[in-house]
Amino acid sequence: MYQPFSKKYKFYKAKPYLQGKDQLTYKQPYLVICSSLKDSMCLKSMGYNIEVIAPDSENTMIKPHIIEHLKKKYKKVITLFDNDEAGKNAVYKYANTYKIHGCVPTICKDISDAMVEIGFDKLHAMLKPLLKETLNK
Repeated sequence: MYQPFSKKYKFYKAKPYLQGKDQLTYKQPYLVICSSLKDSMCLKSMGYNIEVIAPDSENTMIKPHIIEHLKKKYKKVITLFDNDEAGKNAVYKYANTYKIHGCVPTICKDISDAMVEIGFDKLHAMLKPLLKETLNK
């Protein structure tokens, strides 16, 4: 819930929720943890053989028991966060905490914004080798 006039609690979370988790079918070999719901929708629309989830923010670590469950269900789990300080820190945290490799976009800050700004073809040309390299680590 958003409370714009509250100085202490602008955002209040009624219960924990991992965006995209309820839509997982576990039928793809790879899972990508990304920055936001809009980034996950862009990734899914690109036709990769992945499933995607997004925590509330890059600063929110997914609980260990959820990560362990997901690692058992997928061939590989990786992260793809924004190309900014918060995103790079999140890639580092997931790598150190959960041994999950990650990456950030190289020609843009944000996947969903890049889809609008540079278009599908350029975004796909950047993402496909980046995701492949990260999955092969």
